[in-house]
Amino acid sequence: MAATAVATPRHQRRLERRKRTLLPFEQAPDHYRDNPHIRHWYRPPANFRKSLASLFRLHNETGNVWTHLIGFLIFLFLTAATAAIHQALASVLEVKGPVSRWPIYVFTAGAMVCLLTSATCHLFGCCAAHITAVMWRFDYAGIAVLIVASFFPPVYYGFLCAPWVRLFYLVTTSLLGLSTLGVTLGPAFQRAEWQAYRAALFVGLGLWGIIPMLHGLAANAGEAAMVQAMSLDVLMGAIYIAGAVMYATQFPECLKPGAFDVAFHSHQLFHVAVVVAACIHYKAVRILLAWRDASGGCLPPMPAAPPLA
Repeated sequence: MAATAVATPRHQRRLERRKRTLLPFEQAPDHYRDNPHIRHWYRPPANFRKSLASLFRLHNETGNVWTHLIGFLIFLFLTAATAAIHQALASVLEVKGPVSRWPIYVFTAGAMVCLLTSATCHLFGCCAAHITAVMWRFDYAGIAVLIVASFFPPVYYGFLCAPWVRLFYLVTTSLLGLSTLGVTLGPAFQRAEWQAYRAALFVGLGLWGIIPMLHGLAANAGEAAMVQAMSLDVLMGAIYIAGAVMYATQFPECLKPGAFDVAFHSHQLFHVAVVVAACIHYKAVRILLAWRDASGGCLPPMPAAPPLA
């Protein structure tokens, strides 16, 4: 045993010492155990201070916390950059644009709410059961907020010149989001056996976006910006769905339980998919915004100058 200890790299010994302070699946509290394929690295029940300190320690929630905490910082930067670009454009453009930015801020705010709520819930998920039960409801609610907020920029800019159509889609989407929110806040929705249904509900809410997307493409037929934005949003949807499928099927840890306890398990991959897809959607929104800025929103085209005599 001594020879083995000497031959073991220093970082490996640190990992082993850290692992001994954590719990296997069988000893973890019931409200932790929603994935039997994650076999170890569960934090013991802790108070607020110890939970906060675990932000910089290795356990099976470390990746879940940091993937969305970094995502929150990315969207905080994008929000600030959008505001700075808007101010710069407003100072140089007179007759044309820039058009309103509030739909973008709705989206980036929704992304930040979702990502920060998720990171917080995963960080403090080792608190008492009655506390975590409430926190996880807000985690799922944050996903619904992000999905609904994602609709606002493409609907607003795609139907900028059709206010009643725009209003219909924004109101309908908001009502669907509120309905989803009501379901996610129910106590039964938090149970492990509902995991596949949770993923399906969020995927269904996101798929509603196909209708206004195709309508917007038809209403602006031939507009290159709409085609580019739609292509990016199709990619965004594919990434979201892939992440949701991995989350629902607990892939890849279901193939080799215990091998993905700390890194690359389904929940982490789902988190990465959410951040990547949201960034792709932001790029699509910027394309639509640049198009509307360049065309002056819904201003009528400037009359051609009369020919010189």
